[in-house]
Amino acid sequence: MKKIRPPEEMNFLQIAAFVKKRQQAGQDVVKEKVELNYRFSYPIITLVLMLITLPISVVLRRGGIAVGLGISIGLSFLFWGFIQSSRAYGVAGMLNPVLAAWLPNIVFGIFAIVLILKTPR
Repeated sequence: MKKIRPPEEMNFLQIAAFVKKRQQAGQDVVKEKVELNYRFSYPIITLVLMLITLPISVVLRRGGIAVGLGISIGLSFLFWGFIQSSRAYGVAGMLNPVLAAWLPNIVFGIFAIVLILKTPR
């Protein structure tokens, strides 16, 4: 018998093939679809966090490094919590798998755009 690895340990192509096989067998693949879509949204997290922290660093230039670092760490933990909550809602079937994977990036991306537009020139 072949041991099935969890989706967290598979690469993108393996997850896609696994989802396709399980769908054809009529099994529930919501968790795997969330993980598959999360693999695409994961690299964008760094970009979104950078777009949020850059305007904050410009505004808080006189506040010191500690203030900016504290705010950045706080936002990172808030973002991480939102990502995990969104994934949990997706796995539970309360959110569409695509939306569960991309919702944190969309919400924080909008927040980043607002911060960039409000930053004094």
